[in-house]
Amino acid sequence: MTEYAVDTTVPQPASQDESAKLALPFVFLGTTGQYFRIYTVNVMLSILTLGIYSAWAKIRNQRFFYGFTELHGERFDYDARPLTILISRIAILILLILTAQIDINYELLWNEIGLFSTLLLLLLPFAIVRGRAFNARYTLFMGIRFHYQRIYWPSYRIFFLFSVPALGLPILISVLLQLKEQSDGSEWSFAVPWLLGLWFAHLLFLMPLWDLMRHKVKINQLSYGRLALRFTATTRQYYLAYLKTLPLLALGIVSFFALTFSDPANFFIYLPLLIIVVLLWFLSYRAILARVFWDSIALDDGSRLQCNLRPMVYLFKIVILNIILVIFSLGVLIPWARVRKWRYIAHSICLLPNAELRTVIDQRDMFKEALGAEFVDVEGSFDLDFGLI
Repeated sequence: MTEYAVDTTVPQPASQDESAKLALPFVFLGTTGQYFRIYTVNVMLSILTLGIYSAWAKIRNQRFFYGFTELHGERFDYDARPLTILISRIAILILLILTAQIDINYELLWNEIGLFSTLLLLLLPFAIVRGRAFNARYTLFMGIRFHYQRIYWPSYRIFFLFSVPALGLPILISVLLQLKEQSDGSEWSFAVPWLLGLWFAHLLFLMPLWDLMRHKVKINQLSYGRLALRFTATTRQYYLAYLKTLPLLALGIVSFFALTFSDPANFFIYLPLLIIVVLLWFLSYRAILARVFWDSIALDDGSRLQCNLRPMVYLFKIVILNIILVIFSLGVLIPWARVRKWRYIAHSICLLPNAELRTVIDQRDMFKEALGAEFVDVEGSFDLDFGLI
């Protein structure tokens, strides 16, 4: 029988036992008491300074969560400059005010949406990419900076395929209402629900694809020093996560229409219940997707993240409980909610390294503008979605 020699120059895959030994867990060492003091000072000084201190508040917030996150005895860091962020926020605020004034003074409103304000939305993908590049530039681990490639086309493709239809809802409603006023309204009273239903179904069906494309852009353009990151999730994985929770949404919608079809007066009675069901479905989908997201991040050297997050535990014990307690505490427990959510996700992730991270050479990036990052802040953290994905 012929014997085949094993080529020892090629790295051999590690067994499960060896992978478990190599696993480097993330650890979050921060406490609620520590963050509560930071959060309280941030809120009070931001109010007293009419928002000026918010730039310093952002830095303190980032440094707390990054600085107390540890991997293999090393901690992350965030060293952006508050003054740069403040100047950028002032510039963005001036731009938004001037844009609104131009629309109003020159009567450039179209369907209740300003022409210049609409054009300003076209800068959103550009600003998101710049914001990610800024945040990556000032995020460090072991003295090595992260880097985000400023490639804009993938973000614009997502914007035009998904965000434009979503943002088109106000225009659609305005046009339909105008047409209804110009006629007796009988035919439009029948058409409006169906058109809105088609719009909703379009966005609903494409939601997993939208999430997948956004996550690919977020990870595939990111690198740690010269070591590029890769997002390995597939369309099938995202639609499976979506389909697991879809029966809950279908049951809620069917039950709602069944209860209101015979008696339209019940519409406003059961509408809050429908909203709760839709919210529960959305949070369930995001909880399942969280594990897929973190488990699909790999590095070019063969290292990868492994996520042991349990979606239903994360959903009910962390997400829903946080929402309930924050609402009933009138926001007082926001610091507690943020810390426990960050801690749970961090402790659910570990790194399976295939190389010594200290051998990665830092790729210096001279980009130090914060304009994009602050546009994302003003807009509402568009790229952060809900939670950490």
